[in-house]
Order: sequence, then C-alpha cells, then structure tokens
Amino acid sequence: MDLASSPAAVVRSPAAGRVTFAGRVAGMQSVTIALQSRVRVSLSYLSEIWVVPNQQLAVRQPLGRSGTDHGLSAVHLSVRVAGEYIDPLPSLECRPPSVPIRGILRLLPARFGG
Repeated sequence: MDLASSPAAVVRSPAAGRVTFAGRVAGMQSVTIALQSRVRVSLSYLSEIWVVPNQQLAVRQPLGRSGTDHGLSAVHLSVRVAGEYIDPLPSLECRPPSVPIRGILRLLPARFGG
C-alpha cells in the first residue's frame, strides 16, 4: 500500500517490534520490523533510515524520513504473515472510530500499466 506523505516527513514505527532489516531493496531504502514470530511490517521509499538491525522499536518511534516513488512523496507499507503478503488496510488504526478518517490517511492514486 502506498501512502502519500509530506516531503521528507518523519516515518514512525506502526507497532512495537525488532528491526530485522534496514537497507536497500531494489534500489529503495526500506525497514522491516518483526512484530511477532510470524508477522513482518516493511516501510519503503524512505529517503533516510535511522535504525539498525536488531534494534527494538516502540510504537510511533521515528525510524527515518519519507522519500518518493515516481515523483510523489510517499511511504510504501507492506505486511507479511508467515511469509505471505496480506492487505494492510484492515490492520491500520489511524484514529479512534469516533474521529473521521478523511484527511488522516491518504492513499496514493492507483497507476495502471506504468
């Protein structure tokens, strides 16, 4: 899932866990966090990484800065359970249900064929 961001915005850990990877994948800077033995969350399109492998992270702890994808400021979020990618949207809790989500979470537009 690609999430729009402000340019060079601070990216924070979505959950507590241990950094299992911090570096480049396919030319993009990425951080992977193990939340449990079978759950991994990865954040990519980072312009800066401030964490190292085996570092423990608290919820919302800064881990780097957002970068760009195809000229748009963004962060890519992926979730794997037992090695299988799942849709991360149902797992996101951006605000309590009483607060409308509009304006809090912005997805980038889908690009087809490009």
